[in-house]
Amino acid sequence: MFFEEGGYRFAPMITGREDGQWEASVLFEKNLDRSRDRVPAIRHKLRTLFSSSEEAMRASTDYGYSRIRQGDVGLPKGSTLEATCPA
Repeated sequence: MFFEEGGYRFAPMITGREDGQWEASVLFEKNLDRSRDRVPAIRHKLRTLFSSSEEAMRASTDYGYSRIRQGDVGLPKGSTLEATCPA
């Protein structure tokens, strides 16, 4: 599931652990032309462990919106990658 805001798309991701805790991360992408072969992206892992999948999903979604609104997703400003295909 992707959310869009401020020129970016982000996907909250959660992973269950064997001990019953949940990890969360967020994948940020530039909201570019979808026909490109390569899209600048970065993944942030939250350092907190969560006791439920719902809590982890809520935290990662809130984190995604917060970083975009702060203008700090970790991608270089104006970064683009040219579409390339291996020969």
